[in-house]
Amino acid sequence: MRIRQPSVRARLTLWYAGVLALIVCIFSAGILHFVEERLYAGLDTQLGRQIETIDKIYREEPAELTDLGSDWGITLFQVEEGGSIRHRTEAWEREGLARALRTGDSTSPLSWRAPDGRRYRVQSFSGSSYRVAAAVEETSVRDALWTLTVILAMGIPFAVGLAIAGGYFLAGRVLAPVGAMADKAREITAESLAERLPVDNADDEFGRLATVFNDTLSRLQDAFERLRRFTADASHELRTPLTAMRSVGEVALRDTLDAGAYRDVIGSMLEEVDRLTRLVESLLTLTRADSGRIQLAPKALDLVALAGNVIDQLRVLADEKHQDLAIRAPAAVHAVGDAALVHHAS
Repeated sequence: MRIRQPSVRARLTLWYAGVLALIVCIFSAGILHFVEERLYAGLDTQLGRQIETIDKIYREEPAELTDLGSDWGITLFQVEEGGSIRHRTEAWEREGLARALRTGDSTSPLSWRAPDGRRYRVQSFSGSSYRVAAAVEETSVRDALWTLTVILAMGIPFAVGLAIAGGYFLAGRVLAPVGAMADKAREITAESLAERLPVDNADDEFGRLATVFNDTLSRLQDAFERLRRFTADASHELRTPLTAMRSVGEVALRDTLDAGAYRDVIGSMLEEVDRLTRLVESLLTLTRADSGRIQLAPKALDLVALAGNVIDQLRVLADEKHQDLAIRAPAAVHAVGDAALVHHAS
């Protein structure tokens, strides 16, 4: 079963929607990454300030470490000196955050997941003989990131839907000149070759296409005009010997002639038949010339004698119209050419 190819409009719409969807996905991923970096940067700044506060109080007033939770809201920290714990909050011990310090280098902020599923941002600071470690919960940051992810995930299909609708509309607007050219081309026939395709903008792709088609129509119109002229000229040329033969035959039937006169009439008719034969051959020669297959046979010609032969062939028609044909050539005129073609041109 052959699968039907989609239209150009449908393909343009799909390409537009696909590219826009890719751009939206990349843009959404960039936004998500940027917001994540900024949120964690703010969380790390908060964690660094807590460590600075704990360090300052431990150096200046160690007894006040127990008041940090009520006064400063710092509930997750511990202070270690000489291998022993000098102070540790209840929440720090309950969440098992001491294990987070053993998972890697905690001098830089790192994320750690507690057994109950909560996540914390943990960092430590080492003084001359002591070590301060603190943690903050990441719940608010992760909730914000999750909310943003859901919003972006829901927005992408909506954006793709709008891209498909907008792309289909824009593709229709872009391809409208093609439809107009097709409708106009459908109306053009052999009798209306003077019509041309509409060109809205000759500098764009569709304008150049319409211009090329219009040039083709101009060449076709010119070819049809030449064919009409050729047909008219051929009809005129064929009518001349036929009219001469008819005139000679009517004279012979109207008058009672002797055998010699009838012989002259038949001879004159045979001359017209010979002329008609040459005329048909000339038409065939013109047809070959139009197709580029003509072969010339140049030779020396006496143009005065050639003109005399033409006058003899036309004398019957001239006599019917009471016209006189004469040649005025004080000297012989010689040329080199194809006798048949020159005779036809005359």
